[in-house]
Amino acid sequence: MDGHLQRAIQAIDNQFGEGVGLTLLPQTKTIVMNKVSSLDAMYEIIVDGYIVGRLRFDIPKRGYTFLLAHEGARRIGKISKQKWVSIHDGVLQYLIDGANLMLPGVQGCDSGIEEKDDVWIINPEGVVIGSGIARMSGEKMAQEDKGLIYSWNIAGITPEEPNLS
Repeated sequence: MDGHLQRAIQAIDNQFGEGVGLTLLPQTKTIVMNKVSSLDAMYEIIVDGYIVGRLRFDIPKRGYTFLLAHEGARRIGKISKQKWVSIHDGVLQYLIDGANLMLPGVQGCDSGIEEKDDVWIINPEGVVIGSGIARMSGEKMAQEDKGLIYSWNIAGITPEEPNLS
């Protein structure tokens, strides 16, 4: 599994910035990688008993990508400044109720976001409240007035501190 762990660290670095992978998956922690079903190789990554994400071989890209889980988004939000989206006050309740994030609910975002990127979402106080898949680039978000920004599965969003102990 060492090879898969190195691939996960590299994929995280490619997506969220240099050094983020090793910080999220430190050598000092016990890291469990469970094989899960997918079209090709996919591994669920568990750190400190929490699922932080999934390493997936992305067939069209011919390489590995890291799919954020809620705990992974919380941890990455503490150490990365890439692939973030901030929402306006009052939007969180709609997301909890199952709505997707629409452009009017976005307060700001990283201009480096590309369509289909995994992103992490913060509330106005800067606390990570979820993650999702971009349906629009960061540059396009700045130019458009309306549209679907992200869709995701949100289960029990709570603006808590990440479990880093």
